[in-house]
Amino acid sequence: MRWLGFLFLSAGLGAGLVLNGGALPQQWNWSLLAIAVAGICNRFARRHSLRPQAVHARSWRSSDFWITVILFALPLWAALQMIPLPQGLVSFLSPMRAEIARATGSAAWIPLSIGPARTFQFLLNAVGDAVTFLVIRELAVSWRRNVWLLTLPILIFGSAEGLLGLYQFQAGRQSGNVLPSSGTWVNSDHFSGFLEMVLPLALTGAFAAWNSGVLRREPAGGKTLKAAAALMVAAIGLSAIVVSVSRAGFVSAIVSLVAISLIRLFAAGARSPAMVHIPASARIAAGIGVLVAASAAILLLPTDELINRFALATASTQNVSGEIRLELWRDTTKMISAYPLTGSGLGTFESGLMLFKTAAPMNTADYAHNDYLQATAEAGIVAVLAGLIWVALVLTRAVRGVLSWENAPNHYLALGAAGSMIAILVHSLVDFNLYIPANQMVFAWICGIAAGSALQARRVVTTSADVRVIQPVPSQ
Repeated sequence: MRWLGFLFLSAGLGAGLVLNGGALPQQWNWSLLAIAVAGICNRFARRHSLRPQAVHARSWRSSDFWITVILFALPLWAALQMIPLPQGLVSFLSPMRAEIARATGSAAWIPLSIGPARTFQFLLNAVGDAVTFLVIRELAVSWRRNVWLLTLPILIFGSAEGLLGLYQFQAGRQSGNVLPSSGTWVNSDHFSGFLEMVLPLALTGAFAAWNSGVLRREPAGGKTLKAAAALMVAAIGLSAIVVSVSRAGFVSAIVSLVAISLIRLFAAGARSPAMVHIPASARIAAGIGVLVAASAAILLLPTDELINRFALATASTQNVSGEIRLELWRDTTKMISAYPLTGSGLGTFESGLMLFKTAAPMNTADYAHNDYLQATAEAGIVAVLAGLIWVALVLTRAVRGVLSWENAPNHYLALGAAGSMIAILVHSLVDFNLYIPANQMVFAWICGIAAGSALQARRVVTTSADVRVIQPVPSQ
């Protein structure tokens, strides 16, 4: 049943990617149906398992406990935004919402959301993301010896999208009309947002394939083939990010690669049997080398089209210029001030911004082009802080997985998951990737891998040149 659930989850992700990243709710609902079936299969497998796995610690002091609590609390908050409440209570919680209700002559009982129908769709998406996280986390615990299998759908779909993007770029050059490559996505920035989550997993997968081959004394041909395949996926992903002409996507990808390199050098390197005798000065020199290599990549990898985008400070991105983006952010802060505690309701940014909008007055603004600002405007400060704490806890779990010994089976997986999370979190500062359902699902998928693999992390203690003892990392 676990395999069946995994196949349904993969099918849901594939359908979402093909159908424009889930941009249209009526199309994304098919992916939500596949996610629901996957959740049922996983639940059925847990109830009938001969050896059920305890996925999270039950102590309230455990980070895994709070990860689960916050995960359920956020969809519940979206549901609460749709429930009609007395106007007196709404006036206390959200004065602006109550004022709008009085101006429109609404009934005595009103919801906190100014658009309950839109909030309901976002509630469905939030539940789908929560189910994705829980299923992948349990699979990461159950499949601890084959946990890298969980990355295969992301890597396969990523390589297919990347190849399509490269084809689009080459076809455009041949026709003399070069446009930003976007794969099956509506927006090239969201196309690059997906690929920047694929890239760290593919790169660390190559190291994991080579390292596991050494530990298992696998024939050189097998480990070389696996490592080469993973490196090819990474190369396709990076090349497709470049031809997407997404400045934020390119910078986010480089930042994530620098981050995992520095974590490997300084955090994990200090505990690695292979690097423990390397002086700190040598690791510092290597870190400087990483930064120099990143600078060289920024200078050498971009195409002429991407260089031109960097050269124009006010270059438009999907019809939104840099100046308009700054104005949108200022307008969004005014909206946050009007709905500080409860937000205007998930999915209501466009209608909620109308009272405060000064940017591009003749055009609509569906998104703030900053996930953090828009989420605060729609959900309120408390909910966003809870979400940020959740992300920080999961990212911490991933880093703890990296801090297990170098030869631990999930070392490189945790490192890749951390890099993927860092990439999309950086990109979200200037875009709305996490408002795209398919990218939401991929992010939840990677978070599930990070949390689950950390639970199964093992610390390898070298007791002699040839003997290693594996001890579990205590949960905190």
